[in-house]
Amino acid sequence: MVCADVARGVWELLPPMAQSRSGCCAAFGPDGRLLVAGGFDGQFRMSSTELYDPAEDSWCTGPPLLLARSGAAIAVEGAGADSALYVVGGTDGHTQHNSVERLQYERRSAPADGEEKEAPLSLQPLEFRCASPCPPAGTIGAARVRTR
Repeated sequence: MVCADVARGVWELLPPMAQSRSGCCAAFGPDGRLLVAGGFDGQFRMSSTELYDPAEDSWCTGPPLLLARSGAAIAVEGAGADSALYVVGGTDGHTQHNSVERLQYERRSAPADGEEKEAPLSLQPLEFRCASPCPPAGTIGAARVRTR
């Protein structure tokens, strides 16, 4: 994996991830780490995730997705401890997923040494599926709202 150093105008090679993958999705979380989710290793679709910490210049294993996905999209909502990452769609090689997985950031307990420093964040996977088809185009926001 490579990273652009915009200030210097160069690309830098990052340490390798534990697993080679293509078709993955990635986004920065509120703690500054890059989450890389799912993908394809050349043989299987993946449910694994990895986190890159720029401050440590190292990778660690993240929480697994509930479903193996390649070609998925990822979006970030919120900031800080209230934020979440959503992994949307993708395929397991047989089925196009119509589901969304939310990776919710939750505060871990603070260190017992009594220091007043921010506790790191952990990810907890949840899954949501569409129970019914989306409304037809043009009907979103069609509810009427009364104002005074």
